[in-house]
Amino acid sequence: MAGEPELWKEPCVPSNPMPMEADRPRIPTPTRYSSLQIALHWSVAVLIVAQWATSDAYSRTRNSFFPARPADLLEFQIHIISGVAIGVFMLVRLVSIFRHGRRRATGPYWIRLAAAILHFSLHALLLAQVATGLLAAYVWNGAGTFHAILWKALIVTIGLHMLAAVVHSCRGDHVIRRMMPRL
Repeated sequence: MAGEPELWKEPCVPSNPMPMEADRPRIPTPTRYSSLQIALHWSVAVLIVAQWATSDAYSRTRNSFFPARPADLLEFQIHIISGVAIGVFMLVRLVSIFRHGRRRATGPYWIRLAAAILHFSLHALLLAQVATGLLAAYVWNGAGTFHAILWKALIVTIGLHMLAAVVHSCRGDHVIRRMMPRL
């Protein structure tokens, strides 16, 4: 297709686009994500690490045989606060996407489809994590089971997201550069 970057023209990708692709107008994409999107992306990434590091505190604060230590209570509070922050940041991100549009993936149809599914899954799992975490902590302890299952699904999805970033880096299409903060 005229104007298509050379990096997408591989032997396994047909040189003639599907009719859907040919009919779709090419929308120029900016060279970087917005500063807001970059800040939200990396803030959520750091908070997910905090969630992982403090995830055992919940069970230690709910143990009826051993009283929670002050450090356990502090870790639990960090877990709750960082979880709520993730929820707020994700809502801001979604509002930004709905108001300003979303960067569309480029390349063959299957890459665009995979990117859309992966990003939708990340957003949905993160928001579901926040909801089930708050339910488990303050309303219904049984939601903790769903929270733990969603965490495993989220870790797999994050792993796929990171793998996609590595693939983009190997292809040299600068997707990672567009999401890196300016230091």
